[in-house]
Amino acid sequence: MFFAIPLLIGIEKFGFEEFQELCSRKEKAELWKIGAIFLSLLLILLNLFLTKSYGAWLAIVAALIAILWLKYRNISQKKYLAIFAIIILVFLAWASVNKYNSIVNSNERSSLASRFAIWKSAGLMIENNPLFGIGPGNFNEKYLEYQKYFPPYLEWSAPQPHNVFLAFWLESGLVGLAGFLILLFYFFRDNKIAIKNNRDLGILFLAIMIYILIHGLVDTTYWRNDLAVVFWVIVAANLYLAETKNKSGQ
Repeated sequence: MFFAIPLLIGIEKFGFEEFQELCSRKEKAELWKIGAIFLSLLLILLNLFLTKSYGAWLAIVAALIAILWLKYRNISQKKYLAIFAIIILVFLAWASVNKYNSIVNSNERSSLASRFAIWKSAGLMIENNPLFGIGPGNFNEKYLEYQKYFPPYLEWSAPQPHNVFLAFWLESGLVGLAGFLILLFYFFRDNKIAIKNNRDLGILFLAIMIYILIHGLVDTTYWRNDLAVVFWVIVAANLYLAETKNKSGQ
């Protein structure tokens, strides 16, 4: 997450329009600026590539699609959208083939197989504790306790269920999950107003939230102090941006 969010900020901030404007000036200082931007983004991309996190890659693609659709869908940007769409399709095809080979050739100890085992264990925990969950910080203990139901266990330790929605249900019960879903509903509702008030920032907040939720399907992108801070900063900033114009009476 800490690589992906700066990447999204960089791409949204220095998008196609801004890049065209910098290139059109053809000033030495601007060329250095372009080079520094590209080098920074490439270094972040390299680090993301080396993580081999398919969940992060898929979430970034989803967030970038949101940015492109909302910011560059006019006629003048069609050629850029076409180029980017081709890049995304090639990347997805490559990633899919590699992931398929990883699953097939890495036998039952692939990361996906491990997650399936963790999700099955989490599902049984929810079945046994549907209303109140198991309480915060108890997943690893319960996970080991449920080992007898799913022999053999692929992971000896799992502090979180590798899914943000399962984590909310287990950590805070059905009420906590409902609260999280309601919060997301209000976030997306307010984001429509935020985009009207400040298009660039509103789109950026939306892209980051999309990333958090898509990546959260295969990892727990909230239940850690630093990740929770990122989540609430985005929620608070989105709400502030949505309320700013209303409070001014405009």
